[in-house]
Amino acid sequence: MNRIKIILVAALSIFVLTYMQFENSRKDINPLVLPSAYFNFQDNNFTEKNGIMYHNNLLFSGFLVTLFSNGDTSSVVGFLNGLKENSSRSWYENKQLREVRIYHLNKKIGDHFGWFENGMLRFKYLFGSDDYNGTVEEWFSDGKRATLFNYKNGYETGLQRAWYADGKYKFNYEVLNGRKYGLTGVKNCESVLDTTLKSFIAKKYAR
Repeated sequence: MNRIKIILVAALSIFVLTYMQFENSRKDINPLVLPSAYFNFQDNNFTEKNGIMYHNNLLFSGFLVTLFSNGDTSSVVGFLNGLKENSSRSWYENKQLREVRIYHLNKKIGDHFGWFENGMLRFKYLFGSDDYNGTVEEWFSDGKRATLFNYKNGYETGLQRAWYADGKYKFNYEVLNGRKYGLTGVKNCESVLDTTLKSFIAKKYAR
């Protein structure tokens, strides 16, 4: 019981810090305040239906905690009336932070961060209301950049770049007025670029 209390106190402290950082960086959409109640997801009374979380068949509000087999915290996710709200954090078993995300009414908002198990930054995404709105960046585990995309209200705009692990370009084009142009000036690169980019985006939204 004492171990669980320590975990929950730590989780609350992390949530407060995340909320303050979010408030300082995003003023247009604000996450809602949640009840200071923490529940263990291993409780058999939790069910998820169509992206909505229920506890004892009622819409769940509070923080849902999952634990590793050794009792350490695996994740802490906020919910309000069954929908993801406010802070969401997860860790690796070595206690390295894995992801930090922010939600409002089940939609991604603000800055989302991810790290590799070795502590290197894995991704940084900026969301409006579940749509990319700003830079979308990813890195390899050795710190080399993997992608650098630019979005406005869910649509690509400006330079879009991706690299292989050896540093060679995978994508390198620009979006102007809705059309894609390679840096060599070749137009309509969509047969190759669109297919691969859609694959990238599908993976991102599946997380």
